[in-house]
Amino acid sequence: MPRLLVLLCLLSALASAGERPLELVTLQYPPYQYQDGAEVSGVAVDIVREAFRRMGRPVHISIYPWGRSLAMAESGQADAIFTLYKTPEREARLD
Repeated sequence: MPRLLVLLCLLSALASAGERPLELVTLQYPPYQYQDGAEVSGVAVDIVREAFRRMGRPVHISIYPWGRSLAMAESGQADAIFTLYKTPEREARLD
């Protein structure tokens, strides 16, 4: 039994290590999120990165114009969008 548990833990660790980064999109909105050379920075970016780090999930964050970010999230080209105000229309189209 202990060997099975160790094997399952190792397999779980290997599976999560090979996960592709989640694609997150947002808009340029300093100081919360902004493009700083090749790096995306800002207060909201730091919070999002830390939350996903604690979950053990890698993320890749890109900045696009707001309309394009919404379209990417709605079509599945992006896994998530942030910072977003909750509206009934968005609730109907996004999880």
